[in-house]
Amino acid sequence: MSEQGASFAGKQGRGWAWLASFVVPLMMAGAYCVLIATSDVGVSGALWEAGGFALVLGFWIAFRTLTRRAALARAIAVGDHARLLELARDPVDRAIAYEIRRDWPNALRTLDGAAPATPERQVIAAAVRIHALCETGEVAQARAILDRDVEPRAAQLDRRLHATGYDRALLARGRVLAAEGRTADAHAVLAKLADDVRADPNLRAEASRLRQIQS
Repeated sequence: MSEQGASFAGKQGRGWAWLASFVVPLMMAGAYCVLIATSDVGVSGALWEAGGFALVLGFWIAFRTLTRRAALARAIAVGDHARLLELARDPVDRAIAYEIRRDWPNALRTLDGAAPATPERQVIAAAVRIHALCETGEVAQARAILDRDVEPRAAQLDRRLHATGYDRALLARGRVLAAEGRTADAHAVLAKLADDVRADPNLRAEASRLRQIQS
């Protein structure tokens, strides 16, 4: 296990992630309490020291948020479903972990409890559901979700600002066409993604794989 992206003290796991989230802030709080108690300052001085703690705590929370997001993105990029499940707080991210693991029942079950707030996240969630349905032979349901939940929302996405959602929508469209046996249409859609150098490498690779299967 590498230290890169580790949760705490070079270790990974939910317990270590919990330690990273709570133990360090508690230690800092204890240190500042001792500082305030032993400092020969008045109320105003104590308030300044408390303000310093609040500032340090804010920096710590921001640092942890950024590192967690970076580790989450890396786990998705390299296909590390175990690490992704450890880090994910959003049901959509957990569903992606199950998608990577090809655990379709858990992917669908997790998405049943998801409530993505933005059009892009809604498209991503629907695309993962379509993947699971196509893999389990529920092509008619996949087509219904594509028409109802992906196509209208994908039209709202900006390719530059919402690249993941845009590419996921394209891949979902090609996946459904392929499952329906519309080989020529599927090939044309998948080629757009597979040949797009701006697209996510993993999604491009999946589009290329599906295109080869259809050839």
